[in-house]
Amino acid sequence: MYILKKAQKKDFSLLEKWKLHTILEYAGDLPAEELSKIRKYVHKSVEEDIQLYNLVVVNENNVGCVLVRPYKEGYLLDEIYLESAYRNQGIGTSIILDILKQYAVVYLWVYKKNQKAICLYKRLGFNVLEETETRYLMKFENMF
Repeated sequence: MYILKKAQKKDFSLLEKWKLHTILEYAGDLPAEELSKIRKYVHKSVEEDIQLYNLVVVNENNVGCVLVRPYKEGYLLDEIYLESAYRNQGIGTSIILDILKQYAVVYLWVYKKNQKAICLYKRLGFNVLEETETRYLMKFENMF
């Protein structure tokens, strides 16, 4: 169905585009100054974390990415992105399930506007721990 492949420096612009899209899709309308700050943050963030990214590959095509990093006593699913043509096919759910099998504790942040994702995360066993004005911090604990 899919494979994960370590991202390389040559993938930088693609990862940057996807991360920016992930943020802007649910961030709402932003003033130009805020948008500029976000673009700078995304550039710096991808540059610093490129070695942690994996590309999602389907039929030899790069169709998305995933970023998992150590966080608190577990791991943070910091980013998961799929091109729109590859959504709603179970790929994202499979990736998340594989992550949940690897780690006993997994956290993630999700925009409150992303109700579809929130429903999926709750169905998979995530619970809301904290919330900000725009996002939830959710946690999954594997009860091996």
